[in-house]
Amino acid sequence: MKRLMCKRLAGVAVTALALTLAGCGGSSNNKNESSTDSSGPSAELTSARSTYETADRRVGNLTDDSTDMEIRDAHNARVAAATALLAVETDSEEREKVAEAKGRSEALAK
Repeated sequence: MKRLMCKRLAGVAVTALALTLAGCGGSSNNKNESSTDSSGPSAELTSARSTYETADRRVGNLTDDSTDMEIRDAHNARVAAATALLAVETDSEEREKVAEAKGRSEALAK
């Protein structure tokens, strides 16, 4: 039990560190949910969030009977999913900034 808890805490720390260093902070503020039609989160963002949630549940489902490889793989999958989610969110932010700049440019051109 102690071994599993240490590995879980290490995995949580690695994931939190990856998200913090990337500026995500690990919280869901939903500000990046805009899509081109403004009807909600884009399919890509929804898929990335779902993948992260699945990977996070996989880590949560680890038991004392889990092998070192299963534990490592679960944590690695969660970190990879967090990285992919961050990339999609960052891309969404960049698209939003471009759209805002384009709108300002068009407004100034009138």
